[in-house]
Amino acid sequence: MKQVRTFFIIVALFAAYSIHAQVSISDGSGRDPSAMLDVKSTSKGILFPRMTTAQRDAIANPAEGLTIYNTTNRCFEGYSQGGWHLWGCLTEYGEPHDLNCDNEFIDPRDATKYNTVKIGNQCWLAENLRYLPSVSDTNTYSQTDPYYYVYGYYGTDTAAAKATTNYQKYGVLYNRPAAMEACPAGWHLPGKAEWLILINYAGGKPVAGGKLKATSGWGWGSSVQGTDDYGFTARPGGQFLLEGGVPKFKDELGSALWWCGEYLHGNPCAWRILHSNPAIESYPTTRENGFSVRCIRD
Repeated sequence: MKQVRTFFIIVALFAAYSIHAQVSISDGSGRDPSAMLDVKSTSKGILFPRMTTAQRDAIANPAEGLTIYNTTNRCFEGYSQGGWHLWGCLTEYGEPHDLNCDNEFIDPRDATKYNTVKIGNQCWLAENLRYLPSVSDTNTYSQTDPYYYVYGYYGTDTAAAKATTNYQKYGVLYNRPAAMEACPAGWHLPGKAEWLILINYAGGKPVAGGKLKATSGWGWGSSVQGTDDYGFTARPGGQFLLEGGVPKFKDELGSALWWCGEYLHGNPCAWRILHSNPAIESYPTTRENGFSVRCIRD
């Protein structure tokens, strides 16, 4: 109750003095004259609002500069220019812990089996997600509703889509709304910081793509095949996108793209590996495009 009272005292002080006065909550040493709020202590800290990614996304009309602590990815996040951005993570350097990363995971929603792989201190699905509750008409797209595509399949029969070779090889292409809710319980869509942990473990952006690529199946004669050093086995599953206003599949054999949980320069964030070089790069995009999903264990 004392902490609750203290919180409301802080709020009341802000409300009363936010325009004309500065506030000090300190050890008696006084406030800094440059600060509106000066909190001083050598025995206690400050707590930001703590919530999951789903709870964060349910905030209506977040204000510019709104800050929270995301318990899903263990990151501090701020809202700016239409999206959430990381400004610090407690998992940035991948502290060791027991991941319980088994060789096989069975998705309870559809009984699909996946290989898993421990890379550094992270546990990843070793395959693209294949969760497919429905398959969307390839003449349609959406920035707000979940849409699901299978590369090269143009019908709407889910069973038929699942019977295709591309579904088994590359998984499902999800638009942004579908990707945000696609991973099964106990797993989540990795944020930018989690992707960077993986990329830095694999040597950094210029070379990590080559170490994460499958050893075959990429591109054509001049393509750079991968070494698959860690069992991530990235395959060139292409994308579904609008090109000249026309929805289409593109870049099978030539690229692999995966959603990440944050925004990049105001646009949804993805990561991309191309057939022609060993790099991996961040890729700002739009919500209606269809990319792959790789889930990471909570």
